[in-house]
This record gives sequence, C-alpha cells and structure tokens, in this order.
Amino acid sequence: MSNRIELPVSLNYVTYWNVANAARELYANALDGANGDKSRVNVHYDEDTGCLVIKNEAAQKMPISALVLGASNKESDAIGQFGEGLKLAYTVLLRCGRKIVTQNFDEVWTVEAQPSETYGTEVVTVEIS
Repeated sequence: MSNRIELPVSLNYVTYWNVANAARELYANALDGANGDKSRVNVHYDEDTGCLVIKNEAAQKMPISALVLGASNKESDAIGQFGEGLKLAYTVLLRCGRKIVTQNFDEVWTVEAQPSETYGTEVVTVEIS
C-alpha cells in the first residue's frame, strides 16, 4: 500500500540553493539522526551511476511529520529547529533534475515533482510505500 503526499512547495523556491547545499542539508539531517556520531553516517558517491548515498546507521525512523514545513523535534536554540532543511533539499534536487529515494526503515519515500490539481502548479510529492 502506498500513500502520496503533496507538499505545497514550488520548485521555484530557494533558487539560490544548489545541489551542494541540498547534499549538505541531507548530511546534516543524517548526522542529527545519529546524535552527532559521525561514525554512524556513511556517505558514498558512485561516479558510474552518479548516485550519492547518505546512510544513517542510527536506529531511528523518520516520522511522517518530517514532511511538514516547520515541524521539528529539535530544541529552540538548535540548528535545524525550523524543520525546513529536508523539504528544501528535496525541492532543490528535483529542480536540478536529480532522482530522490529515501529508505526509511520499512518505507521507501520516492520524491518527485508532480502537477497538483489542488494547487494548480507543479509541487514536491512524496510517495510512501
């Protein structure tokens, strides 16, 4: 069974970000999920496929609320307290033509740009299966 979630985020948002900014944000999120333990976060780039894999070995499943802009379980003075980074990273990578798949324990989050009937424009969507 799958669930398709539309995020009301235009691909035109944060045009000053690039792939490096998005990758940095995803790495920072993986590091946060590992409670800052760099030994539990692996980064691998496969030149043949052009695939960047950021893997967090921590035993925490990302809650679906991570897709809500402004939702964060971080303290009010922590970096990332506003809960924007993941959504911004997804937006930028899609705009730059990258394929995004997030393995979240027993779920696969496939992120795509899709036209939205609700919003009348292309938005970020996450298919959870």
